[in-house]
Amino acid sequence: MSAPAEVWAALGAHWKLQDNAASTVVVATVGSNGTLSDAGNTSAVSGTPGPGTALTRYMAFDGINDAIYATTGNTAVLQNKAAFTLCCWFRMTTTDTDSDDRLMYVSNGSATNVTRASIGCNSSGQIICVARAGDGESAQSKTTDNSYDDSTWHHVAMVVDIAADTITIYIDGSSVSSTGTISFTASSTSNTASQSVTLAINNFTNPYKGRLADCRIYDSNESANLSAIMAEKDIAALIDPLSTSIPGSSADPLTGTIPGL
Repeated sequence: MSAPAEVWAALGAHWKLQDNAASTVVVATVGSNGTLSDAGNTSAVSGTPGPGTALTRYMAFDGINDAIYATTGNTAVLQNKAAFTLCCWFRMTTTDTDSDDRLMYVSNGSATNVTRASIGCNSSGQIICVARAGDGESAQSKTTDNSYDDSTWHHVAMVVDIAADTITIYIDGSSVSSTGTISFTASSTSNTASQSVTLAINNFTNPYKGRLADCRIYDSNESANLSAIMAEKDIAALIDPLSTSIPGSSADPLTGTIPGL
């Protein structure tokens, strides 16, 4: 199943985490590359198996000092947006979870560098999604009622609709019950550059221990397209139908162009 063209058009940043070689460069399919910290730690390089089919690899993080910093070139993501979506594949065990780990993190535009949007987990393996509209607002959060530290690959999506005052958490394509009252005061995120865009950590604290793959940031509500996004584990669906280029890198066999276009 290929995602509709509008899904690609709304994709603000995308890191597949499928790079074939250990490197400090984390290749972005959309947006700018990230930098892997502590690359000498073998737990922070790609490995197998991953979520399945074309996504056969992942990156493992030790919860101590492994992280991906992708701020450079990506500061415009979630800027002046009334709705947005963060999503990724993850796998964690009961021994992986900590008090406040972050899988994906985007800060707001203030000097205090606090959360604009994040997907995290707690020591019970519950998923915590946090969002903030205006830079001066209080953070709004939802926590899943169930835990997902079950040594199984799951897809998590955080869909935020600021006008509707909603943060909806989807696990494996279905919305799940969660706790938290949402009340945004602004009508959109601030029109300020994000100070931090990171994976497996927030602004230099709260490192995540576990596995990640296919991390995406969308500039829109993608709840209607989650099935297609999750199905993008086959090679054909990982090609942007709006482009003549096949996404990839020098370490990725998908690099090239589509002949005849």
